[in-house]
Amino acid sequence: MKNPYFSVVIPTLNEEKYVPKLLGDLVRQKTSVPFEVIVVDSYSEDETIASVRKFKDSFISLSIFNTKIRNQAYQRNYGGSKATGKYIIFIDADSRVDNRFITHLYKSTKKYKNLVFLPKIIPQEQSYIDDTLFTFGNYFVELSQIIGKPLPTAGCMIFQKDFFIFIGGYKAVDSKKFLYPDDHDLILRTRKAGVIAQYLRDISVKFSLRRLKKEGRLTVSRKYFISTIEMLIKGELQTRVKYEMGGQYYVDSHKADKYSKKKLGYYLKKISELKDQILNFENTG
Repeated sequence: MKNPYFSVVIPTLNEEKYVPKLLGDLVRQKTSVPFEVIVVDSYSEDETIASVRKFKDSFISLSIFNTKIRNQAYQRNYGGSKATGKYIIFIDADSRVDNRFITHLYKSTKKYKNLVFLPKIIPQEQSYIDDTLFTFGNYFVELSQIIGKPLPTAGCMIFQKDFFIFIGGYKAVDSKKFLYPDDHDLILRTRKAGVIAQYLRDISVKFSLRRLKKEGRLTVSRKYFISTIEMLIKGELQTRVKYEMGGQYYVDSHKADKYSKKKLGYYLKKISELKDQILNFENTG
């Protein structure tokens, strides 16, 4: 087999309903760029592994591993240790990509020749509120790379393999205490190593809204608002916010999708004000 250019690492835990959709997207890639797929499961109780095995003959290489440790950072590191590609695409099992994702990403790595890439994140389901939330989120991710207090993109980050190994990979932080702590920690260490992540405006990863539906848009928006403020101002997360891994957590998620539009509008207004303050600071600085 020709050496893969990309290694797609997917950590899973009870993702029988979601990971087949992502794998289906990868099967439909219109590309000549060789890539391998590595699924790192943590002994799911559902049919996750069986659903993945159905794609065994659909890829040049599809590897399935099991780890006793149920931790997304650990599973990503394990997958990274098995990767043979030049770049590692770390992507969540409930994410989606279009059929030109690999091709466009390949062109970007050749164009920018960077060590770390952050794709734009868009909602899988379109609505005014969700589009607005994600627009603000993407803006702050891109801006944060410039001002030296970097934010990660939730759901997908791409690392040149040698650099990923050099900085020590993900740190297994208790994911029940902070919002995406392993992603934040890794992107901070990336910057401390002298690397500014390349934000990709023209390459999108479709983000699952199941967390918003499970916890309510107001609750999740408040978490993102607080974490964004803390990262941009203080450079680190300090507020404790709950985060759960695993598809089983999102069963009947639609039942919790009730929120106050008035309160959510308040947070959107505050985020907009923060954006304006940062723009004014840039213009006067």
